[in-house]
Amino acid sequence: GIDRTRIVLGCVQPGERPGVFGDALRHLADEATYLYNQQMRYWYDTKPSLTRLAADRALSRFGDDDADEYLRTRIQKLRCANPLGGVHVFPESPGDVPDEDDSVRLVVLHPESPFERGDTSPAVETAQTILDERRGGRRINRNMLVFLAAEKARVPELRQAIRSRLAWQSILDEQGEHYLNLTPADVNQAKTRLEEADRTVGLRIGETFSQVLYPVQSPGQADIRWSSVRVSGSAGLFERVVNKLESSQHLITAYAGTLVRRDLDRPEAPLWDGGHIGVRTLWSYYCRYLYMPRLAGFGVLTAAIARGVADLNWQHDTFAYADTYDAEGDRYPGLATAAQVEVTQSLTAVLVRPDRAMAQLDAESQRDEAEADVPEDIEDTWHPGDPDPPRPPATPQPTRFYGRKELDPVRAIRDLGTILEEVTKHLDGTGKEVTLTVEINARSNGYDTSTQRIVKENATQLGFDSHEFEH
Repeated sequence: GIDRTRIVLGCVQPGERPGVFGDALRHLADEATYLYNQQMRYWYDTKPSLTRLAADRALSRFGDDDADEYLRTRIQKLRCANPLGGVHVFPESPGDVPDEDDSVRLVVLHPESPFERGDTSPAVETAQTILDERRGGRRINRNMLVFLAAEKARVPELRQAIRSRLAWQSILDEQGEHYLNLTPADVNQAKTRLEEADRTVGLRIGETFSQVLYPVQSPGQADIRWSSVRVSGSAGLFERVVNKLESSQHLITAYAGTLVRRDLDRPEAPLWDGGHIGVRTLWSYYCRYLYMPRLAGFGVLTAAIARGVADLNWQHDTFAYADTYDAEGDRYPGLATAAQVEVTQSLTAVLVRPDRAMAQLDAESQRDEAEADVPEDIEDTWHPGDPDPPRPPATPQPTRFYGRKELDPVRAIRDLGTILEEVTKHLDGTGKEVTLTVEINARSNGYDTSTQRIVKENATQLGFDSHEFEH
C-alpha cells in the first residue's frame, strides 16, 4: 500500500491546499468497492473491500427501527446525573413516566418526535401530552418534569452513523463464516472501523439531542408556554442538561430561606394558610404548579427552611418552624426561631408566619413571668411531719394501636414508605411488637386462566398466608 502522505504530495499542485485531497481520499476509501486502507496506507485488491460491504449492509440490513432501538439501549446505559431522580428514555405513552414528587425527572423524547422551530413541533406536542397525563388520570406533579428532544435536521445523520456501526459489528460477529473469508488484516480493519463508528455515534448523540424543553406558566393564567434551551459542551449528555438548567435557574439545587419567604408572600398567589403552612403542603406546591421555582428535590427545600429558621433576622426575612399546629389550643408546639432545626418529612411540621410566632412567644413569656411572680408572705400549708398529700391516680396508657389506609396502586410503594417512616418507626422499639399486614382486594369482569395461574404462583412464592379467586 501507498502511504497517505505520499498520495497527497503526488496530487497537490503549487498553491493548492493538501487538506482538500486528504478529504477526497477519505471519501474515496468510504465509497470505492476495491480500495482498501489500513493504518494510513491505501491499496487496491481484486475482491470488494470491507468498507463497501459495511456500507451495503448499513443500507440493506438495518433500518431506522434498528437504529432507534440501539439508540434507546445506549442512552439508557448512560449514567444518570445528579440531582436528577431518574431518566426515562423514549416513553411509549404518558403512563411510562411516573408521577412522583421525590425529585425532578428527565424525559428523553423519541426521534420520531423531534424538535423544530415554528408554531408546531412534534417534540412540544409529545411533551405536552406527557405533562397532562399519567397512568390512571391527570398528572399532578407537573413541575417535576423536563424534556430532552432531538433536533430534526440531525436525526438522519445520527441514524446513518448507528446503521454503519451496526454493520461493522455484524461483520465482526460473523468473522468466522466462510463466505466472508476474512484475513487477520480484515479483522483488524473491522475492529478499527467499529471503534471509529462507535466514537462517531457518541458525538452525534450529543449533537442531535441538544434541545431541552421545560413548561412555563404565569400565576393565575391557564395557558402553558414551552421554552427551549440548547445544550452543548464536552461533559456527558445528562450532565450537560443539568448544567444548562442550573445556569439558567430552571433547575435549582440550592435555595435560600429568604426566597422561600418570597414565594410564600407573593402578592398574586400567597401560600400562607392563615398563620402557617405545612412543610409537606408547601413542597406539593413546588411540585405541582409551573409558576413555582423548580427545586431539584425535597432536600433542597428542607435545607432552605433550616437556613431560614436559623436566620437571626427571621422576623423580617424568613419564618419560624414548629413540630405541629394545635388547632384546639391555637398554638404551635415545638416552636423554634433563630435556631438550628432538623427538617424531616414529617406530615405535621409547619412553617409559622413571623407575626403569629411572635404572638405566641410573647404570650408564653407573660405566662412564665406570672408563674414566677409568687408573693413572699404566703404561709406554707404543709409542715414537716405532716403526712404526704394523696397523689391522683395515674392515667392508664393505651397498649394497642390499629390503623388502616387504602393505598393508590400507582403510588403504593411511595405511600408505604411514608407510613413506615412516619408511623411504624415511632411504634417500633424494644419490648414493642409491630405487625404489618398487606391486604389485596381486586375486582374485575373476569380473570382469565393465565392471569389466575400467574397470580397464584407468584403469591405462593411470596409466602402469602392465604390467597384465592372467588366468583
